[in-house]
Formats: sequence, C-alpha cells, structure tokens
Amino acid sequence: MLLYLLKSGACLAIFMMFYKLFLEKENMHQFKRYYLIVALVLAFCIPIITITYYIDPAPNNLTLQTIENDAVLLNLVSSNSGLNWILALWTLYGLGVLLFTSRFLYNLFAIYKTIKHNPKHKSSNFINVLLEQLKTPHTFFSYIFLDKYLYETRQIPNEVIIHEQTHARQKHSLDILFIELVQIIFWFNPLIHLFKKDIKLNHEFLADQAVLNHGTCLSTYQELLLTFSSNAKEPQLAHAINYSFIKKRFTIMKTKSSKQRRYSKVILLLPLFAITLLSFSEHKEILKEDMTNSLNIDSSDSKFSTAEDLNSSLELKPLAQDKEATLKEVEEYNALARHYNNMPKKNMNIKKKDVERLEYLYGIMTKEQKAKAEPFPSIKIPPPPPPAPKAPEPGKVLKGEKIPPPPPIPASASEAQKAKMQKAIDHHNTIVPPPPPPPPAPKSAIEHIMEMSEKGAEFYYEGKSISAKEAISLVKKNEHLHIATSHTNLKQPKVEISKTRVVKED
Repeated sequence: MLLYLLKSGACLAIFMMFYKLFLEKENMHQFKRYYLIVALVLAFCIPIITITYYIDPAPNNLTLQTIENDAVLLNLVSSNSGLNWILALWTLYGLGVLLFTSRFLYNLFAIYKTIKHNPKHKSSNFINVLLEQLKTPHTFFSYIFLDKYLYETRQIPNEVIIHEQTHARQKHSLDILFIELVQIIFWFNPLIHLFKKDIKLNHEFLADQAVLNHGTCLSTYQELLLTFSSNAKEPQLAHAINYSFIKKRFTIMKTKSSKQRRYSKVILLLPLFAITLLSFSEHKEILKEDMTNSLNIDSSDSKFSTAEDLNSSLELKPLAQDKEATLKEVEEYNALARHYNNMPKKNMNIKKKDVERLEYLYGIMTKEQKAKAEPFPSIKIPPPPPPAPKAPEPGKVLKGEKIPPPPPIPASASEAQKAKMQKAIDHHNTIVPPPPPPPPAPKSAIEHIMEMSEKGAEFYYEGKSISAKEAISLVKKNEHLHIATSHTNLKQPKVEISKTRVVKED
C-alpha cells in the first residue's frame, strides 16, 4: 500500500509539474480542463498496471536477494511489539475521511438549503437564486446565486451574468464534485489540494474567455473583476467570480499563443505518459523456462474424470534452475492446501486449475518453505465406474428365406456335444416364421365405378339406366350407397346402385 501511494504521488507531481511549466499559461483552457481530470485518474491507475516480460533465464537469480530483504523487513515489523502502528495509521486515516466527508455533505446541504429557502427565477436553461446581501455571484450546476436587490434593480452587469452562465453551461460543478470525492479518499495528499486549485482556476479561465468572446472590452472586464472582488463567504462547492489569482487571470487574458506552439506542447504528452507508465507500473518477469515446465492440463474441463487423468496431469519436468517462492505465492499455496486438507475425504470436489497451481507452487518452494507450509493435500480420486454390460445383439431376420433345421445329433457325439446340439435344435423350434404379407387394400367405390366405366359397363340407379358420370356423382354425394356388379353371361358388366342392398334371386 505504501509503495502504491508513493508511486501515485510521484505521478501526480510529474503531471502537475508538466502542467505548470508547459500548459497553464497557454490559451487552450478546454484542453487543460480534460488534462487535469485525466492526469488525476491516470496517476492512480498507472501504479496498478502490470507489464509482463518474458526473459531468458540468467545465471544468477537476483530475485532471491529481494525476497530475503522482504523477509528481513517483515521480521523487523513483527519484532516491534510496542504500539500497533498499522492500526494507529488506519484510525488516523479513517478520522480524516470522516472529517472530509462531513465537510462535503455539510456544503451540499448548505447549497440545498439556500436553493430551497430563497426566491428563484428561471431564465432560459438557468435558475437564478436571489439572496439577500450577496456580494459575490457564484454557480452550482444550473443554479446561479445573485444578489436580490442588484438583480431586481438590474444593476448586475451583463458580463457577470455571462460569466456565471458559462460555469453552468459547461457543467464545471461536475469537476468540482469529482475532485472533492477524490480529496475525501486521499485527503492526506497535498497534491490533491493543488490539483483542486488549478481545476477551479482553469474554470475561471474558461468563463473569462466566454465573456471576451461575446465582444466585451478587455480593460472594461478587468475593471469589473476588481469591482466584484470581495472576501465574501460562499459555499465551497460553488464557483466564485472572485478567485485568489486575479493577477494570473489578467495575464492569461492577454496571452496569445500560436497553434504550432500549442500542438508541440500537446505532443509532449505522449512521451510523458509513456515514461510514467514504464517507470511507475508493476513489472513482472517470467522466465521462458517456466513456460516449458508448466503442467500439461486441459483447463477447459473443471474437474478430473478418472484417476488416470489426475496422474497424467501431475507429470512434471525438472526445473531448469533452483527457485524460491515469494511470500505471496507461499500464502496462495497455503490457502489452497488448507482448503483441500479441510475438505471431507468422502465428498471431495477437485479442480484441475487448483491442482495445477498447487503443483507449480509446491515445485518452486524451497525445503525450508515446504517445512513451514501446509502439507500437500492427499488427493484420492475414486475409481472409475465399471463399464456398462454390452446389450445382446438382436437376432438376424432372413427375409424371404426359410432357415434350414440343424442336422440330427449323431450317435457318436459326446454328452457335451449332444447337449449343445440339442440346444440349437430347441432354439430352431422356437423361431416363429414371418407372417404372410397383408392383403391389398380394397378399392374405393369411386375407383370401382371408374374401372367399370373403362370396361364399358352399364350403370343403373334404383332400376333406371344412368351414365357413368352420374354414377360417380351419386357415389361422391353418398358413400353409403350399395353397389352390385354382374359379369356372367353379359357382354358388358352391369353395375346396379341402390340405397338398399340388392338381393338377386337364383
């Protein structure tokens, strides 16, 4: 934690120094606004970025010396049995956070109370809050706080209104809230307070530039600023036209820089960010030998299926050189080993990832570290279930062929052979022959009428002669009609159709 604070503080100092030397006096205030916010975020993000290098193994492992120094430092800290400095520092930090949080909430409540209990007049997208005897106008988001008497008598210059409306239109209050929240967390860092002042001052540069862009005379506006300069108190979260750096604001108003000069300074940001990233980020070196000595385990599966899978996954090649686990790696190994040692033996849920990590960490630990660490867990994989019995093969059906019976049992056969042959004969007798093919489906009445029509049959309905078309039409309308067909002693078939069954007398 201490190293992180030192690195982030160094990044803040570098970004602040670059701003003071190259950007603050330039007339590009919108870019400076974004720079201050982004620089603040990067200063706290760069120390937690990790850059990984894959290097060849060196003859001397310099990491061992660093680990020994860490161990000495830990021994010195643990040997100090007096005051618990860590607890004291955290207590002090908590009190600071509580104090700054209370101040932040109090200022928010003060602004809310001021807005609620004073008259308000909406003007375009802004709301003018009128206060009694207010000497210095200020803004908070879309609320502009003005003196009631001066506003009603129209004595407030238009330049002041434009100035405050610029603060509201460009949402400068968002920047203030952001830096206030950062200040609550890192209240002990003085650079945060300097960033806060520069952000507020740049807001005034932006508002001044907006007023001058409306055609206001420079000297007139500067006199107006001096007139409204006051030590009046206003909420800390609001913008005040009276800022402590009036002289610096006057200087910036007169400054004019070329585009080439501004672009050249912006380009300098690229090497600045690159240097801070390489200098203050975490650097992790991985030996290329480690990549070849890694476990050959398929991490796509979350669990082992058989004991053979586990045994094959635990095959390790010897390391190229002696290693020593770091304190974090030893703690990680102890946590994993303790987890599996405490797990019920009858209901173990073993994951390949964990076994891979356990084997790797245990392999790089020294004998002394292994002696002090948790014992390597005894992982027992239950045997795989027996294979399922094969299903009996279905009997073959010989279509269209009759299976010949087995030959008779010879008299010279032994008892075992006789029993085997008798079993074959019994099996043959139990075979059921295939059923005969089903008869063809009967023709429908309409199909029968059409067939008889092709043969030139004569059709009768209730004793009256009709045509084939009429016969088909009758059958289509009533499928329950009775049809009788005669072929004997007739040149043409005779088809009789009736509603009742036709009975012929011999």
